[in-house]
Amino acid sequence: MTPHQLARYTALGAAAGLATTITAVGGLLAAQLIGARNRPSLDPRSAPDLPAEQGPTSGPLLRMVVLGDSIAAGIGADDAGRSLAGRLVHTLADDGFRVQARSVAVPNSRTVDTKIQASRALITSETDPYDLAVVAVGAMDVCAWSSADEIERATFRAVGALVNRGVRVVLATTPDLGSVPCVGQPLRSLWRLRSRKVAAAQTAGAQQGGAEVVDLVAATGTSFATDRGLYSADGFHPSADGYRILADAVTPAVRAAVRERRTAP
Repeated sequence: MTPHQLARYTALGAAAGLATTITAVGGLLAAQLIGARNRPSLDPRSAPDLPAEQGPTSGPLLRMVVLGDSIAAGIGADDAGRSLAGRLVHTLADDGFRVQARSVAVPNSRTVDTKIQASRALITSETDPYDLAVVAVGAMDVCAWSSADEIERATFRAVGALVNRGVRVVLATTPDLGSVPCVGQPLRSLWRLRSRKVAAAQTAGAQQGGAEVVDLVAATGTSFATDRGLYSADGFHPSADGYRILADAVTPAVRAAVRERRTAP
């Protein structure tokens, strides 16, 4: 066999090996995606109800609405006080505000669904408008392969609808799904890349719409990757401790938005 023939057969063998590997990885990913769709999950009806009002009765009134998905709704928290929204309400109450909070979040929502939620919030508050809106959404966009353009447009429309009515908005992006225990590799790595892409699109749309943005991928990704206890029993939703980490990341932006609202002319 000549050197030329040897090189040719070596290249063909390498190509065949690569094709076999790609096919195997593709098959594994397909199986993992099907498994992820059919994974045992917490009941979306388990979302805790926010208290109607919290804080000193003599404090300045602050009306707050929460929009988004399962994280916004608090799936996986033991009770409302340990959910993301509940912890934010508690913090604002401790700051001296009389907080009236309402949630229009719907578990399993994607970013595109928040425009409908925003419309619902605005329609039901025409005579007594909200001061603050907290939006937490994006995980389903990672799993459902929503396009970046669609996510950016949907974020801009939802945020813009609220801001145009005088509501201060804080948007918390998707968290990093690259460490969720309910799926294995290589899907975790793919979801990590997708999480960053979704968060970037949400950030762009929210900033164009006038919202404060908290990138949960950057702010909390390392914590969730190194502590399994931050996940609930289904290995996908945050636990009560996980919501504490998320709330710690979102609180500074919420406080800043409230300060801007109180000092606005």
